[in-house]
Order: sequence, then C-alpha cells, then structure tokens
Amino acid sequence: MIESRHIYLIGFRATGKSSVAVDLGRKLLRKVVDTDELIVRQEGRTIAEIFASGGESRFRDLEEKTLSQAASSEEPLVIATGGGIVERQANLALMKRTGLPVWLDASAEIILLRMGRDPRTASMRPSLTGIRDPRLEVEQKLGERRPLYRECSAFSVETDGCSVEQIVDRIVTWMEESQPLRGEDSD
Repeated sequence: MIESRHIYLIGFRATGKSSVAVDLGRKLLRKVVDTDELIVRQEGRTIAEIFASGGESRFRDLEEKTLSQAASSEEPLVIATGGGIVERQANLALMKRTGLPVWLDASAEIILLRMGRDPRTASMRPSLTGIRDPRLEVEQKLGERRPLYRECSAFSVETDGCSVEQIVDRIVTWMEESQPLRGEDSD
C-alpha cells in the first residue's frame, strides 16, 4: 500500500526535489530526508569539497550509504535524492523495492535558469564532466540520466512552468488514484 512506502524524489539538478520534498512531506504528514543535506551534515563539508578531495566516486559511495540508511526507516518518508543517485543500479533497485520513485523532470533551459538563480549552486553542484560550458554539461548529463530516471520512476512530473504547489498536487493526486481501495487485495 502506498501509505506505507517511501516516496523518493528523483531527477536532475534544480528540478525542484528539495523544495517539493518539504511541501509534500507537510501535505502527507511525513518526515522529509534530503540525501545531499545529510551527506553535507555528516561529512562537515560541501558537496563541492567532497568532490574536490575524494572525487565523484567517493561522493557516490556516501550517497549510496545515506540512501540505504534512509530507506531502512520503518516510518514512511519523503526522500529527496541527489541527481546522480540513479547512476548506481543498487540505488535503483533499493528505491523500487522500498518505495515509489517520482521523477521530477525539467528542460535544460529551465535547469540552467534555476541553477543560475540559486546561490548554493557552487557549493552543492560541482562540475560532473569538467566541461566548462554549463549548457553543454547539463545537456550531456541530462541525456545520460533521463533513461535511468525513466527506468526507475513509478510516476513523473514535468516541472517547467509549475509551482511547487502544483507539483505536490500532481503527486498527491497520482498517489490517491494509485492506492488500492481499503479491503481490496493488491495482488
């Protein structure tokens, strides 16, 4: 039953996962976990600093560990994940097994606009490719990850032109429509 499963928000950088998680958690009366924020708090360093000292591989190890810890909660959570969480098959399998991955998608143009407006971009969103042109990097990584988001997700929401409230409402409506009726077998 949906009520007893975690809701994982997946998607590329700046698609609204952290913001949506807060409002979705409030609406569903669930605690919210943001894997990136947990990593930063536990490590005492920004994501950019983790990338600089240990590389992306080190960060992905921390991300996998943090996701596993959150997924083990008996209490159903809303979990905002980092954009690259889908790059490890173990993470995809864990999210599918323990919850409902919801893909927040956006166009490259909107992602770049949002990243440019967010003062946390430098500390929370280090380069993933070494490409100096942000547009090329976003387009390249988005192209690589979209099939993974699609494979993992139970539901997706296009966030271009949507408010956080609209996105939350779409997710809640989908959850209500997807939930089996009480007393009905969910074979």
